[in-house]
Amino acid sequence: MNTSNYSPINGVVLRNQNQISWIRRRDWHILSSGAQMYTNDERFAILHTPGSNTWTLQIKFVQRRDHGTYECQVSTAFSLFCLKWCLFVGYETNVTGVWLSNKYIQSR
Repeated sequence: MNTSNYSPINGVVLRNQNQISWIRRRDWHILSSGAQMYTNDERFAILHTPGSNTWTLQIKFVQRRDHGTYECQVSTAFSLFCLKWCLFVGYETNVTGVWLSNKYIQSR
C-alpha cells in the first residue's frame, strides 16, 4: 500500500534542552537522535523548528509495514522518559495512531 499521505507521529514537547530519540520497536531500530536520522528510508523525517520545543516523527507515503509501535525516548542528565506511539495502518488509506503509555525512569 503506497499512499500519498503522511503520518505525523504526534510531536513531543520538551521544556529544556533534552536529547530526544525515536525508535521503531519492531526491530529496535534507532530512527533518529536529535535532528540526526539513522535510517536510509527517506520516508522518515524529523520535523523540528530550531528554537522550538516540539519534535515530530513524520512518515511519508505510509505502508502496511509501518504498522506498529514507535518509541520516543527523552534523555536528561538524571532520567529517561519513554513515550510509546502505536501506528495503525488500515487496508485503505486509513492511518491512525494513539499514545500507548509513558514511563519515567529516574537514575540514581
